[in-house]
Amino acid sequence: HIDKSVKISWFARRLSDVVPNTWQAARIAQELVDKLRSEGESDNDIHDRRSYLAYALREHVTSALEKQAEKVFHQKLWHGEINFSLEAGKPNFQLVENYEIPTADNAGLLDRNDGRPVQISLFEPVYNQHFDSGLERSFARYLDEQKALRW
Repeated sequence: HIDKSVKISWFARRLSDVVPNTWQAARIAQELVDKLRSEGESDNDIHDRRSYLAYALREHVTSALEKQAEKVFHQKLWHGEINFSLEAGKPNFQLVENYEIPTADNAGLLDRNDGRPVQISLFEPVYNQHFDSGLERSFARYLDEQKALRW
């Protein structure tokens, strides 16, 4: 005899690394099972699909948490609670008044997601070759978009 009863703890354990609070993981798992039952799913059906359901639940919860975290980050950035700035003591060097950035004739500009070029200032474009990885390019685009939002 195979016990095909649905155990909330089984689903909650699959969320333990995404939702570290056991009670919250159990609440989320209970909501999933209640929703499935209200849609006419039997315990046998839920039990048979539990691996897929756990995977789908993890993906959904992870996505929701990431969206909420990004929203909080943007709000804190917008309200000035988070600030990216370079701080230094009295400099022991002198800054150059002018500098040239060597670029190849075929150097491509770094574009934003909407296709407009990323710029350091009003007059200085940013080239793809200035970045070592796609992560650096993505972060440059993100900072450029945040700068544009503040203006």
